[in-house]
Amino acid sequence: MLFPSLALMVVAEVGDDRRGSALGAFTAFFDLGVGLGGPLAGATAALAGYPAVFVLAAAAALGTAALAGLPAPALAQAQGARP
Repeated sequence: MLFPSLALMVVAEVGDDRRGSALGAFTAFFDLGVGLGGPLAGATAALAGYPAVFVLAAAAALGTAALAGLPAPALAQAQGARP
């Protein structure tokens, strides 16, 4: 149930004219994360052990949170606000 909920949040943030592009970008990055996450975690576990997998996951989560907190100047300009 995570994918439909997140996809709904993405679609709700854009206008009707950009809904397809937003959903396509979300799906592409979601699939990229799912497709690369398992092999990357497996390789990390094989090379450095299981604790390293959790360190890598924590670093990825912190990096994603930092990126999510950055302002989106293009979105702000499209909505008529000053960046």
